[in-house]
Amino acid sequence: MSSNYVVVKSVIGQAFATSADGVRRALVEGDRLFSGEQVLTEAGSAVTLELPNGETVSLGESAFWQAGELADRSDSESISELEQAIADGFDPTTDLEATAAGPGAGGGAGGSGGGHTAIVLDETGEQVQATTGFSTDGLASAGLATEEDSAAPTSSFVDTTAPAAPNVSLQLDSADPNDRITNNGALTIGGTEAGATVEYSTDGGQTWTSSFTPVEGNNTVSVRQTDVAGNTSGATTISFVLDTQPPALTISIDPITEDNVLNANEYGGDIVAVTGKVTGEVAVGDTVTLTLGGSSYLGVVIELPSGELGFSINVGTGDLADNNQISASVTHTDVAGNVGTADTTRTYD
Repeated sequence: MSSNYVVVKSVIGQAFATSADGVRRALVEGDRLFSGEQVLTEAGSAVTLELPNGETVSLGESAFWQAGELADRSDSESISELEQAIADGFDPTTDLEATAAGPGAGGGAGGSGGGHTAIVLDETGEQVQATTGFSTDGLASAGLATEEDSAAPTSSFVDTTAPAAPNVSLQLDSADPNDRITNNGALTIGGTEAGATVEYSTDGGQTWTSSFTPVEGNNTVSVRQTDVAGNTSGATTISFVLDTQPPALTISIDPITEDNVLNANEYGGDIVAVTGKVTGEVAVGDTVTLTLGGSSYLGVVIELPSGELGFSINVGTGDLADNNQISASVTHTDVAGNVGTADTTRTYD
């Protein structure tokens, strides 16, 4: 190794060395400069160099210096002098001053030094190049490529299985829960897969829509589902009658007496049977209410001897005597759950 070099003694800020073939490197304390290298300091920087003959050169900020032909150090010992000293018993491994750094310079666990990364220095063409780290050759592997890198999925799943037909029922089968006659046409759909699309058809599967609106009267609707993979189930069909109209009915009161006049003889008893008729959507057993002033009398619809429907309710003669008007009302709930009411009044003397 050539001894014709300049040693960088100190660096403040940023200083660079450029070789004759244009390679530029940042300088640190302890670096060596060889013939032909140029030194440049940046603004606010300074560097001190030691020449081979022991002299020092100080460069301030934004300074330039170039190494010329360098001579060997004047204090270099000749080979013959060293050989003679060794022959006289001189041991260079113990008698020379320890170097600033070397194999034994690293600090131990309890010393002031720290751990070091292995660095190999190669001098080629009067340039020192540091190599550190380790080779990464061979780490690349086709097996490590991600799906995004290869632009092709490593696996795929195809779903061709149709889902089961959904469960369909009336949300509320009013009055009789088993007759499918209701005043509420809303449906309850069950057994659908997550994310599936539910469709309805009212024309036997000719057309399908995403919603269903019941109509008054007879309804027949088919329901199916299509899963997220595009598979369509079979259809479940339900039929029902939608009836939202209250029943139509009437009620009438017969004359209180044959002449509609309560006389002393009739008044002498405790009760008087008040009768009447009901027509329309009524049924035996429906409730009938008679009202006299602040008193009420309850009865039910009965079948009269004539085959007609009506009522016969006993009322107190005291209430009859204290009033001259009687009211009657009847209530009927049809098979769809709709409630109808009819009422009437009659005056008497």
